[in-house]
Amino acid sequence: MLLLFASIALFVSVLVIANTFSILFAQRQRDLALLRCVGATRRQVLASVRAEALVLGAVASVVGLAVGTGAGLGLVALVDARFPDAGLGRASVSPAWYAGAAVTGLLVTLVASWLPTRRVTAVDPLTALRPDAGVDARSGAGRVRIALGAVAVLGGVALLALSVQAVSAPVMVAGGVLSFTGLLLLLPLVVPALISATARATGRVLGTPGRLAAGNAVRNPRRTAATAASLLIGVTLTTAVLTGMASARGAVDDEMDHDHPLDATVTAGRDPLPHNAADVVAAVDGVGDVLTLSGTRATVGGLGEVEVLATPDDLDPVARGTATTLVPADGQVLLPYDLVDGDVPTRVSVTGSDGRTVRLEVVLGDGWGDAALVTRTTLDRLTDAPTDGAVWARADDDADADRLADDLDVAAASFGGSADGGFAERAYVDLQLDVVTGAVVGLLGISVVIALIGIANTLGLSVLERGRENALLRALGLTRRQLRVMLGLEAVLLSVVATQPSTSRTGSRASAATRRSQQSATTSSASARLPRMA
Repeated sequence: MLLLFASIALFVSVLVIANTFSILFAQRQRDLALLRCVGATRRQVLASVRAEALVLGAVASVVGLAVGTGAGLGLVALVDARFPDAGLGRASVSPAWYAGAAVTGLLVTLVASWLPTRRVTAVDPLTALRPDAGVDARSGAGRVRIALGAVAVLGGVALLALSVQAVSAPVMVAGGVLSFTGLLLLLPLVVPALISATARATGRVLGTPGRLAAGNAVRNPRRTAATAASLLIGVTLTTAVLTGMASARGAVDDEMDHDHPLDATVTAGRDPLPHNAADVVAAVDGVGDVLTLSGTRATVGGLGEVEVLATPDDLDPVARGTATTLVPADGQVLLPYDLVDGDVPTRVSVTGSDGRTVRLEVVLGDGWGDAALVTRTTLDRLTDAPTDGAVWARADDDADADRLADDLDVAAASFGGSADGGFAERAYVDLQLDVVTGAVVGLLGISVVIALIGIANTLGLSVLERGRENALLRALGLTRRQLRVMLGLEAVLLSVVATQPSTSRTGSRASAATRRSQQSATTSSASARLPRMA
């Protein structure tokens, strides 16, 4: 599981690095063209930028190994201090893992820079001799990309619907991966359209800086989509994993309610429990509601003398869940697995203390201690003078499981009985789920941090890229505060769109909105209602 989330972080890193390299090489287009003018070949230019990517990958890998080692040791110490019973173990370092991590860092950087560096070879030497028209990195999504994305989304949705009908986890995972891949392919089409729609809906609130921010955000659809993709992956994974963990915790809680419906039981031994047994158990720290059960000592065929208890009509105060495993039918006897040794016949004879014998159908179960359970009617057939045979209790949710078990053992020993219950098992399972959830959230947090770094890189480089345009806006009367608000709103619009669950505005309407946004972006500074120049 840890390696799976490490792979997710690497995938997000590839998107961030590729987007950053694309902007950097676009900004250095004239410099690279000038190198071609003075005699550099395509191969030499390509080798130089890939060597640059290799050096950056090597330096980042070394720094990452150092920081990762410190963070790993610190996290293990934190978990051991916070969850001393988790049994996490000691952190260890391995030269093989270090070598693998370093190689992985280099490969990720090279893979991420492959396509951006390939575009470097397409630089025309005459670009260096042309007037500086700024960086024009506009590029739209091709028809093939749109077609593949649409097919992937439709296929993924179909698989998800099939997984619901077939209750198949592999089909569900395949449908999620396929639909998400299709969404990534459609992002250059969907994200600009959503940004434009959001800007139109909030145009009066955002004002002039908001309109300028929307125009800047949709000017380069592919770059905007790549920036949104990194954040989209982090948010999607976080939502999916937390939803899955909540579902898993709910399923485990239901299973624990079925297997361990009672938190604590104190069952009588050879002698009945005293009349104040319920008060003594209720006084134990961590015990909530208590319930006293009537019973009698009886001989069960093949098992010897056993305490036979009558299940109360109302178990809600002490039982968790529906507690159907604690409710026998007339003519049945519920026997715990702990008392059964070997094969048990389907029907047994139960003889009460008064010598009365009844034949009962055997049902095996667990979770109520060392006693047999029958209905009140069956108990009346066994004896006319039932005694206090057990006390069932429900523990407080924040009770200490180990301390509660020790205190109940002491109380049961003073009565000559035995203590049992499933609260300790429930607490242990909850502890494991808390540890796993914390680890998963921490790993997903790393992916989100990488995505945020990617957004910061993209927006920072795009600000540098638009330095002349921003200066022109200032010359036309845009204040420093309005410029800061414009850049901040651009980031907010991008983040809001990346975290929206809706991807409905596609097709021709999205394409038309994208074209209108691209056409209006270059003239937005002149057409917007800016403050009059001082």
